[in-house]
Amino acid sequence: MAKNRRSFEPVTIFLILILITIAVSYIGYLLNWQGTYERLNLITGASETTSVMVENLFSVDGLQFLIANATRNFASFAPLVSIIIAFMGIGIIEKSGLFHALFGRLKEAPLRTITFVVILLSVIFSVFNDVGFVLVMPLAALVFLLVGRNPIAGIIASFAGVTGGASINLFISSLDFNLSDYTNAAAQLIDPAYVVNPNSNWYLIILATILITIAATIITEKFVIPRLGEYKKVEEIELDDEPKIGRGLIFSGIASTIYLGLIVYMIVPIQRIGGGVLLDRNEEMFLNQLLGYNSFFSQGITFILAFLLIIAGLFYGIGAKTIRNDKQFVTATNSAMKDISRILVLMFFVAQFIALYRKSNIGTLINVNIVNLIESLNFSGLALVILIFLAAAIGNLFLTSTTATWSIMAPVVVPVAMMDSITPEFTQAIFRAGDSVTNGLTPLLVYFVVYIALIQKYNLAALKETSYIKSLKMIIPYTLAFTFVWLVILISWYYIGLPIGPGVFPNI
Repeated sequence: MAKNRRSFEPVTIFLILILITIAVSYIGYLLNWQGTYERLNLITGASETTSVMVENLFSVDGLQFLIANATRNFASFAPLVSIIIAFMGIGIIEKSGLFHALFGRLKEAPLRTITFVVILLSVIFSVFNDVGFVLVMPLAALVFLLVGRNPIAGIIASFAGVTGGASINLFISSLDFNLSDYTNAAAQLIDPAYVVNPNSNWYLIILATILITIAATIITEKFVIPRLGEYKKVEEIELDDEPKIGRGLIFSGIASTIYLGLIVYMIVPIQRIGGGVLLDRNEEMFLNQLLGYNSFFSQGITFILAFLLIIAGLFYGIGAKTIRNDKQFVTATNSAMKDISRILVLMFFVAQFIALYRKSNIGTLINVNIVNLIESLNFSGLALVILIFLAAAIGNLFLTSTTATWSIMAPVVVPVAMMDSITPEFTQAIFRAGDSVTNGLTPLLVYFVVYIALIQKYNLAALKETSYIKSLKMIIPYTLAFTFVWLVILISWYYIGLPIGPGVFPNI
């Protein structure tokens, strides 16, 4: 009888990745691994030659960096605070009974429709920094649990939606503005009069959002759910008395409306009435003021939504008499975090790995070499389209910041594509497509740890134990499906020549 091979714990995997990163940086140092690339100055529009070299982590400086910054790396690790705040909100809406009061009727809805809506919302909320990971994913688990399905399937489906939808949406977002800035500057290296608008990919990303959601729904229903099997609830909500649901919903509705009214007031760009205090006034466009990197609203969106859940759950509990005192309130907010100690240990090692990897410059150097390869191959036509797509997909595995990757690629691929009669806007769309399909596969995605942590929370019996590799395998079918969908879209649009945005086409 064959023995079952033991899978490594996620913590062990990240310890191994830390050692690999240190070893690769040392080998790169011995080989004098360095590179140059053209960096666009968005202020002057000029292309500036930039040099980068690998940082040797197997050195005194590397050791000093690790020891001096270990605590800071952990404390500043983005998912750490986000998941604590989010779990407080989720815990109270679950334990107060508000979640069941609002979504109890979902038991009567078609299961495939629920899956589709969960994934679509995951794609849409991917535009709000970490909201999709720390709020939508846990809520997706609760929805699946509510309708009698395995909550891990909801987590996997939502994670696929958030990662696969990272570069697409139904709406124009700050990402469109950020990417178009680099695309515009790169296009003007060839044609100084060329102008790229932020909405230039709008039609294509709307179509992609719908098709990606459909593809993810099919994968979830046909592959993930049958493989995971049934899930037995280990606990039920216990209430001392029958809750007064109607009264609780009224209390919750009034409190939530007042809170949302205050938030709207703080994002309305009318200074004479004191509004807009959460906006970035250094930006001219309202969308950038609201969703830009330095926007107070954008930076605090997770807290804003989590606090909405806390208020809604608290006042529902007061009205429905499921929360009668402060002790019950604190117990409810703590309920979702009862297993958080294991998550914190995992986050500590993930934070060190990502900090060391960024320090090494390995990701930047890999992308620089990919760009140099594109320039040297002299591909044209459909071959160039596929090459840019694959380059973005591979590059994203090693440098997960979409804007940072595009800032390296744009000065090369946009002019190369323009010389082949491909519009800069379509080149940007090709990049977005490739960049999105591999988001769920890279351990450098800081929120992958949340995905693993949620699987650990529900302790999926079908997987027997939570491991990085097994968690990753559940995402691979989505990546393959997303790749197929995007290639069909890009190839079809390239040959047919349909508009990809208002007045914008694939070919010049």
